[in-house]
Amino acid sequence: MYKRRIIAFMIIIAICLLTLVCRLGWLQLIEADEYLADGDKDLRSPPVWLPAMRGQIKDRHGRILAYDEPCFDLSLQYQFLAADPKWISRDERLKIKGRYPLDARWIAAQQQKIGRSENVSPERAEFIFRQRWDNTWALVSRVAGDNGIADVNATTARVVRRIQRWASARGGDVKDMFRPHPIVKGLTDDQAVEIKAELEDTIGMSVQPSHRRRYSYGEHASHIIGFTQQIDRGDLERFNSPAPAGNRLEWKLSLYGNDDTIGKSGIERAHEQALRGRKGYLVRRAGKISESGVSQPGQNVQLTLDIELQKTLRDIWPPGQRGSIVVMSIPDGEILAMLSMPQYDLNRYHETEYFRAITTDEANTPLFHRAIAGTYPPGSVMKVLTTLAGLTEGTLGENSTDYCEGQLFYDNQGKRKFKCSHRHGEIVLADAIKKSCNVFFYHAGEKLGVPKLSSWYELFGFGKSTGLGLSEEKPGFIVQRGTKGIARMMAMGKSKVDVTPLQVANFMVTVARGGHFASPAITISPPPQRDEYDLPLSDSHVTLVKDAMFRAVNEPGGTAYKYARDEEIDICGKTGTAEIDKITKLNMAWFAGFAPYENPQVAFAVVVEKVSTSGGRTCGPIARAAVRACKEMGYIRSEN
Repeated sequence: MYKRRIIAFMIIIAICLLTLVCRLGWLQLIEADEYLADGDKDLRSPPVWLPAMRGQIKDRHGRILAYDEPCFDLSLQYQFLAADPKWISRDERLKIKGRYPLDARWIAAQQQKIGRSENVSPERAEFIFRQRWDNTWALVSRVAGDNGIADVNATTARVVRRIQRWASARGGDVKDMFRPHPIVKGLTDDQAVEIKAELEDTIGMSVQPSHRRRYSYGEHASHIIGFTQQIDRGDLERFNSPAPAGNRLEWKLSLYGNDDTIGKSGIERAHEQALRGRKGYLVRRAGKISESGVSQPGQNVQLTLDIELQKTLRDIWPPGQRGSIVVMSIPDGEILAMLSMPQYDLNRYHETEYFRAITTDEANTPLFHRAIAGTYPPGSVMKVLTTLAGLTEGTLGENSTDYCEGQLFYDNQGKRKFKCSHRHGEIVLADAIKKSCNVFFYHAGEKLGVPKLSSWYELFGFGKSTGLGLSEEKPGFIVQRGTKGIARMMAMGKSKVDVTPLQVANFMVTVARGGHFASPAITISPPPQRDEYDLPLSDSHVTLVKDAMFRAVNEPGGTAYKYARDEEIDICGKTGTAEIDKITKLNMAWFAGFAPYENPQVAFAVVVEKVSTSGGRTCGPIARAAVRACKEMGYIRSEN
């Protein structure tokens, strides 16, 4: 009996051991990979994304206009921000799957951590937590104020609201809830050291290495270069592609994060993909780096601009006036300088008070890029276009004449209609350009009609984008159909015609090159995509126009003779004065042309907004100074 019991016991023990061995074998041989993966996942920390340095923007001579500068950011944990009393009710409404609000869990965890590290009671731990809480907000407010952020609460509110919206849309926690977010960006080394010395008495705060965008020339070329800004939801959706079936790491490295910066205007926006670079990453396993990838800086972008010429144009601009100057190289169609006044300082754009000042200045609108987004009636500058169109279409001859009595006709009340600035009497075509006779071109417009004039405007690049790729650019407006009266005004560059300064400058390039059109270029690298074609202009017609433009500046009686003539440089040009308000008599003043006469090398367009004087008087001296600067800088070379 006793022996049978021993045998039964041994059998039971053997079965148990056999079961244990089988289970161990199953775990070791069959499920080993799965458990190893789970263990590795527990030991691995989430990837830390390393930001890439943004590429530089340079001028045509390699001068650095925009660059990334190493700095530090003061960052706060989302849990700390969401634990603020003003967010508690919001978090209560965002309870996910019956769990406690995130901020409550985090507060409890922080108090327990303090209790363990300080070896104090829960009550004392809560007191220390509140003390560090107050220290954190006091430090954040002080640092924000020192860095031009007047309302730090607005910054923190944006972070919390953005993440809460994201969590609500996802129906659960999101990664951004468990990471720090920059609140004050662009700290210097000294500021970072000072803050780090106080971190021990704070909660949820860290100082993280970063970089900030700096602009070597401040306000100069600000509209062209553009600015960067924290990415918004629209750009996140536009630039972040869906997850691919293949390499997810490469996809993740290409994604924008909620705290990333992105080009928002000018070249910064137009060449965002080249400039942004590629993120790096770090993965830690059991506290040690197990995987890493180095961030790759963005590509540099080189512009056709000469920043020194740009600065000179700013210096010669009349104080208090609004408008634009565009200067282009005729041989290659590159933009050498493109001034929009007033400007704004790119380095101060993110300062709260400065930003408020420039965005609320409705009288001067300094953020408005007048050179490519300002659409103005060009006035008598377009008499050059009407002449070439009429000569080519056969409605004008090189020796065509007209008779000017100072107006086209009188109305029933005896008022002069379609006036001219003078009573020119009998006048030939070339003199009509030189003296800017309105009556001559009213008749020229009637003969051409609106459809033909519209097609010629379009051939010269008006009414459409120039192709620079800058998002701020406007195409202007060219009427397509209209009465004889509309044709008269169209020939004069007035009613139903709106153009940009850049379009006018490129129009002058086309005339100076004898009718070869090419869209203007703003970049050298990457090389621009350009439209090019030849207009059906004869050499004799172009020569007549060039001669008339030369005489307008260099002969007595020319509309620009008193204001733009230069003793050393033969400037050719056409004035324009487009009245925009019959009550105040304010005009859009223009002067556009090229130099020198014999071998044109630079073209220009100048517009000054809302002045009571003529285009010649207002813009002629500005253009002359700009042409002189071009010669001094080597863009106009004398033939030997």
